[in-house]
Amino acid sequence: MITPSMMPRQAPALVAAREQAAAARALAAAVARDEVLNAEEAAVRAEGFALRDAGPASPGVLLRPYQSLMDRAGWRTRITEVEGRGLLESVHPSGALVLVTAALDRGNRVHRYVLHAGGRKTPSWRQVNREGLEYFARYRTLGHGCCAHVVQPLCRCGKRRYPSEARAKKSLLDIMLNKELRRGRRATETRVYRCPDDDRVWHITSIKRWRPQEAGTP
Repeated sequence: MITPSMMPRQAPALVAAREQAAAARALAAAVARDEVLNAEEAAVRAEGFALRDAGPASPGVLLRPYQSLMDRAGWRTRITEVEGRGLLESVHPSGALVLVTAALDRGNRVHRYVLHAGGRKTPSWRQVNREGLEYFARYRTLGHGCCAHVVQPLCRCGKRRYPSEARAKKSLLDIMLNKELRRGRRATETRVYRCPDDDRVWHITSIKRWRPQEAGTP
């Protein structure tokens, strides 16, 4: 009869490697599922970032701590990087938004913005410090003493401004329904895009093709 003591023991390094691989697979499945991570999955991603980001600075490296923060709070988060600039966007099921920007050519400066879910009235972006962002990530509101102020839009293109992609798309749908169903004519507006001068602003356009200058600026 074979007893547990007679079975060959696996090396600790092999066991650890298999556990890390299993955790990595679980994390990949969570990201593919809906990008909303549980506490264990968020910890795995944070640990992976710490190992990967030990090299030279990049916008992504500056934004990783905020991605880990939003992961742990249950937000859906994504990071985009373009030519030395980085943008982190987090969305909560309630409609609240978080935007964090980083740019290497500006002394590695990081700016943090939050947007309440709002109701009938269109909300305004507020710039906050690290503590204010942590509080907002957890409670989706700004607590007493949080350093926050309304930021003035940098957009000067003269178009109507929307504070988020979702609100711009909703307005686009309303325009299309109003013109095509009520007025009997085809709407010329076709899509939304982020303002090239202000990441916190979205516009509606009738131009079908994307233009490079629409990429946004942290």
